[in-house]
Amino acid sequence: MAKMIVEHKVEDFGKWKSVFDSLAPVHRQFGLTDAQVYQGNGKPNDVVIVTQWGSNDQAKKWSQSPELKDAMQKAGVAGPPNIYFVD
Repeated sequence: MAKMIVEHKVEDFGKWKSVFDSLAPVHRQFGLTDAQVYQGNGKPNDVVIVTQWGSNDQAKKWSQSPELKDAMQKAGVAGPPNIYFVD
């Protein structure tokens, strides 16, 4: 199982989560099969997302997509994310 772990800071978790949730159909089109969202202890705007994909290629395609870039901008992501691909 291919997983992608993303960590980043957001300006407002509620706004970010709303945009993230609205992307469910797009996520599925790219091959996302599961996602778990975590907030930092005492730092609710520090977000870690653990996602599961059908393949590493699908995860990498999503990570480089214009849809993700646009969503991050709309959601108020503060700075570039750290992205890890793991099996």
